[in-house]
Amino acid sequence: MTQSIPNSFSSDELQAMMEQAAERDAERTQSDDSDGYTYGSQELNGVKMQKAALKLIEESFDICDDPVFHKAIVVELINNMVLWHTKTGEKAYEHGETVCGTSWLRDAGQFQAILALLDNISVGPGDFLCSHHECDNDCSH
Repeated sequence: MTQSIPNSFSSDELQAMMEQAAERDAERTQSDDSDGYTYGSQELNGVKMQKAALKLIEESFDICDDPVFHKAIVVELINNMVLWHTKTGEKAYEHGETVCGTSWLRDAGQFQAILALLDNISVGPGDFLCSHHECDNDCSH
């Protein structure tokens, strides 16, 4: 484990990281909407969807600006993806689409692997979502 990990981030530092992410995403997505695909009943294109996601993340700082809160959001979202991919894979199997079903179930496994990684990553003291949450600020696990 790297010894240069900060004990915490200030709200200003987190906000600066969000702004940097928004700039990177804006640069990357300027050409991403050439296929005309839209998402959801709101018919958002890729750029609008990413902007909406960033806005939601920014607004989450008003609820709690601790990185553990943002990790909790990520964990819940990934749990939803595991469930969705598993159900979709099972439905494909029920319809005799075994190749497709296997792909969906493999993807569910990939999301489970992400959850396992997150379980071993501490984002600060009191990270109850880390299997090493009993560590204090000075430990390296």
